[in-house]
Amino acid sequence: MLLSQPRSHLSHLHRGLIHPSGQLPIVSYDVGVDWTPDRRPVDAAQNAAKLIASEANGSEIYIPLSGGIDSECVARSFLLAKIKFNPLIMMYSNGFNDFDTRWAFDFCDKMSLNPTILNLDLEEFYQSDFHLECARSYGCRSPQFATHLWMADQVKGSVIFPHCIPPLFKSKSDKLFFAFPPDLHLSYDRYFDFKEKPGVGMFFLYTADLIYSFFQLPLYQEMIFNSAQFNRFYSNHSYLLKFELYRAGGFDIKIRPNKATGFELFRKFLNEKYNWTGSDYFDHHFRKPMEAIVQDPLTMAVGNIDLERLYGIWSKT
Repeated sequence: MLLSQPRSHLSHLHRGLIHPSGQLPIVSYDVGVDWTPDRRPVDAAQNAAKLIASEANGSEIYIPLSGGIDSECVARSFLLAKIKFNPLIMMYSNGFNDFDTRWAFDFCDKMSLNPTILNLDLEEFYQSDFHLECARSYGCRSPQFATHLWMADQVKGSVIFPHCIPPLFKSKSDKLFFAFPPDLHLSYDRYFDFKEKPGVGMFFLYTADLIYSFFQLPLYQEMIFNSAQFNRFYSNHSYLLKFELYRAGGFDIKIRPNKATGFELFRKFLNEKYNWTGSDYFDHHFRKPMEAIVQDPLTMAVGNIDLERLYGIWSKT
């Protein structure tokens, strides 16, 4: 019998999975202390991949490739760990996300991978009200995230979603905050639990080792201890920062120009098709009904980190 998802991360990463209707305003996480100093992110990611594979109970592993750097780094982690997986590429109708998927197809060609392709007509998808079921069952407030859950529904194996590198923030009072994903992102894990389906909602939060490995990079230390110089280069360039962190962590990736998602063109298509003159058609007809079902907790999420061991300066947040 398959577990609903690999469980090793629960030994260090405790997070509120209950439906937002009964959740406290702030999503809190407990990271744990089982991590190795000086571990490179690319090595910690390979270890996480091996752990996930060992707990997948023999089910096939699927890694969705959007064309972005987060999902590519997940795939590279499994490749380096020599773990077999199936790339999963979702193509939207009318070529809405062709700009992004070409990066995914290029990666598969380069790595001699044969992707599974899922075609999705976005307008028919939202007319089916699947996104509303995602809101009711998994506490999902995002119409875009609903397409990801639909994608996971189409395969029987274990689906691995990336999330991204968690950022650190220092307040003006020198308190350090670990910026965990807000409740919205927990809809992935709630989906896996509800479906009793193997999968991982946030790969780059899978082990404490992987989380802390990024925080030990010199670029992160510059972010914390030399904020003036850091902000001069990165304060308005979060995508560039993420790219530089992956590169510094040992991932062989290339930056994408003008990163998009496909929904930009879909929004424009809907506004033009329905001659929509009010607020955005997409948000009005698809996002707002989901938000009416799921009341949003505060978008803040907090978690404990071992600052004294990590940097040797602060002992508490």
